[in-house]
Order: sequence, then structure tokens, then C-alpha cells
Amino acid sequence: MVLGDGIETLFCAPDATIWVGYFDEGVFGGPKKDGSWPVSSGGLVQFDASGRVLWAFNEKYGEERGIDDIYAMTLCGDEVWACYYSNFPIVKVSGGKAAFWSNGVAGAKAVAVKNDLVMLGGGYNDRLDRITLVKLEGNSSRELGSLRHSKMTRGKAGLFQGRGSVMHLVSDGVWFKASVYKAAAAITQGSSF
Repeated sequence: MVLGDGIETLFCAPDATIWVGYFDEGVFGGPKKDGSWPVSSGGLVQFDASGRVLWAFNEKYGEERGIDDIYAMTLCGDEVWACYYSNFPIVKVSGGKAAFWSNGVAGAKAVAVKNDLVMLGGGYNDRLDRITLVKLEGNSSRELGSLRHSKMTRGKAGLFQGRGSVMHLVSDGVWFKASVYKAAAAITQGSSF
């Protein structure tokens, strides 16, 4: 099956669907020779197990809240959560409908979620090595605090990825994982991971 160009993140859901998030070159790659737009222009696309498109974010929400580049994405059961450029809203997609929360953490590269708590990993500038915890309230998110992690070695290949309610950091052969609740407890106690 062909899932398109510019794939940033891919998850297989329990309902046997495949969720793909695309980076900007996939989203804005331009039309194909026949004039149609590639599947990647959808920004965040759900496929069935055969590779047939079931749902595309930018087809439904592109006019007002279009995805330019998926920065962070996770899967919680059959729900997809993402944080994307531009404006970096937090979005939950469930049953073909999206819910949005504004967010002040720009550039997060990983996301993990438990109920109304969202853990965002990374960011721009001084937030590269931070994990920030936010609480969803109404249509916005409120920052509860952040922690620094020293598990990643800058400039070396590694993984910084959320899966459900757990953030995974892999660097230099070491796998570190932290749950949303572990981050919340560390922030409340003023400690670190």
C-alpha cells in the first residue's frame, strides 16, 4: 500500500486503522501530474487496513485550522491526539470529529495524554529538553509546570515519542519512559525524573 510522501508519524489503532501524520513537504508538495492532490495534503489521515483513505483532517478542518506540519502525535485507544504547526493547538480526533485546545508550548515533538492532562515533550529554543505538563480547560490549556530531562544526548539520533499516556525517550542505548501521572507527581513535589 502507498501512504504518501512526507510521513512524520504513523500509528496502528486497535480498530485496525492506520493513522499517518505528515510533515510540511508532504502537506505542501503540490499536485500530482493528473492535477489531484496527494494523500499527504490531508495533514493527518486515517486509512483502513488495505490503505484506503477513511478520513483526512485538512479536508474537514483545513480552511480554519489546517495542519501545516505534524510535530507530535499519539494514539490513546482509537483516539488520535496531535500538536501541529502552526499555532500548535492540541487536538483530539475521535469518531471523525476534532476537539481543539489552544496551547502555549510551541514546537513540542512528543505528546502523551491521560484524561485532561497532556504531557508535551520538547519545544523550541530552551524547551528542547523539557517535558511540559498542561491541563485542558474549556478551549485552552493551562501549563502546570515543566521538567528537564537529561536522558537525550543532543546532536545524536534518538527517539522522543508519546504513546497513550507514556512518554518514551531513547538515547545512547537507554530507554526511559515516564507516565503523565509520574510527571504530574514530580512537578507537584518539585522533583525531577
